[in-house]
Amino acid sequence: MPSLIINHLLFQSPDHVTPPSREKVTYVRSARGRDVAWENDRIAFRVFGAEVRNKVGSGVDIWAKSVSYPILDKWYQLNEEGKNYHTDRGEGFDFYDMGKRSGCGGLALWKNGKPYAPETYDTFRIVKNSPEEIVFELDYNTWNLPDIKLVEHKEVRMKPGTNFFRVTSTLKSDRDQEVVIAIGLSAFGKPEVFQDGKRGILSVWEQIDLAHGYLGTAVLVNPVQYIEQKSFGGDEFLLVKAHTNVPFSYYAGAGWDKSGFFNQKKNWEKYVKGEAKKADF
Repeated sequence: MPSLIINHLLFQSPDHVTPPSREKVTYVRSARGRDVAWENDRIAFRVFGAEVRNKVGSGVDIWAKSVSYPILDKWYQLNEEGKNYHTDRGEGFDFYDMGKRSGCGGLALWKNGKPYAPETYDTFRIVKNSPEEIVFELDYNTWNLPDIKLVEHKEVRMKPGTNFFRVTSTLKSDRDQEVVIAIGLSAFGKPEVFQDGKRGILSVWEQIDLAHGYLGTAVLVNPVQYIEQKSFGGDEFLLVKAHTNVPFSYYAGAGWDKSGFFNQKKNWEKYVKGEAKKADF
């Protein structure tokens, strides 16, 4: 595994609510020889490596947190002690069962009316790991596709005070060509879906389990690249135009109603629309 380095982020307060007092922090780490996990003062995410490829895909998992301080080290340590992070001990927990699906912002090639996602990441490198910003890179070299060969190099950035991380993806190929990319959000049966192609927004608000509250997820894309919205296999997708060997950027994020920031769907969607205006593609 490549060695660790460090990360950084920007404080943006949602205009619909006065947020509780928060530490401004970001953090990224590897764990268990297979996870790359990252967090800020609002939310946490992770992706998986080749060691668990038979169980999960290349989507982005969510850890919902209700505290501003870092929780990744503590939760992984509790897990090592046999106390799993699927139980809320007052800080949040992992109730998001992504499996082989898109999770929060997983990417796939859209071809023949369906998404073709790469397998879990093959290599990673942490570039920056500071309280102000994180930057890390992932390489997806295992991708079974019809009629085309692609690998993906992905850079992920996150700052404090936001529920979104920024992705810059480069789809490497021996041919320069236009492709259709699907960026997805997993849904679990009863999603309330909002999409606005003119602003490049796709949002899902859903109560995954009665005991767990509501979770909002969203993807923000460059409206110039937007094609349409599609549903497939329980996931919602935004389709965008991209070119091989040319980097493009998008944002993905999540918000939990028990975090103190978003207590209902309209607040989440208002926040997402505001973040879309700030997006730098």
